[in-house]
Amino acid sequence: MIDTKEKEATPGSGSRSYSSEEEDLAGDTYSIDSIIDDTYQCCNGSLYLAPIPDDVERVLDLGTGTGIWAIDFADLFPNASVLGTDLSPIQPDMVPPNCRFEIDDMTEEWTYPPNYFDFIHIRGLFGSIHDWNNLYAQAYKHLKPGGFIQHIEPSLYIHCDDDTVPLDSPLHRFAEESGICYKFDVGLEGFAVQLLTNVMGMSLPEVQLFCAEVRAAARDRRAHSYYPHKLVYAQKPS
Repeated sequence: MIDTKEKEATPGSGSRSYSSEEEDLAGDTYSIDSIIDDTYQCCNGSLYLAPIPDDVERVLDLGTGTGIWAIDFADLFPNASVLGTDLSPIQPDMVPPNCRFEIDDMTEEWTYPPNYFDFIHIRGLFGSIHDWNNLYAQAYKHLKPGGFIQHIEPSLYIHCDDDTVPLDSPLHRFAEESGICYKFDVGLEGFAVQLLTNVMGMSLPEVQLFCAEVRAAARDRRAHSYYPHKLVYAQKPS
């Protein structure tokens, strides 16, 4: 069973990426934690939309970041065992007793037993996974029969329905030149520098000026911009 839903979120809420910029984003807890707001928006105020059972036992949160989703889920399901994995050890020490974190690279071979997890949660990994087929294959292998996987990703481009964001806006330019449209008030350079300098050939001063223009455009309340999110969940056959 597969279900797909699409929601909208306004730019400026922020996110993080499981990517080569991990070191730059590691301390940016404002931007990292704010992705949970997108999750709540996409899930109608909930942490998930997949019809998981109340007696869910083992849950895996891939690319957990600061672990806020895993912590909230563990509080919501005190009888479940929740594991959050990430490349950066930036999770808090004080967590629910049924929640734990591991430093792990999801793109490498998974070491969990097959048919192990009841629910696998993925979000905000756009542009950071080279082989999605392999990631999904591993998730399928380690998901219990009857278990669910849920994945939320944003659109790569800014949307506007009333022409308040012109095509030459820094928001559109940033999306076109970097391939992403998340806007950080904090940590924007840390996300964009490597891509815009090494790939797009911009100098560091050019990137810094560009990021300042993007921030100004994102804060302009006259611009009614948004980016859709796609949420997909699927169930492994029993």
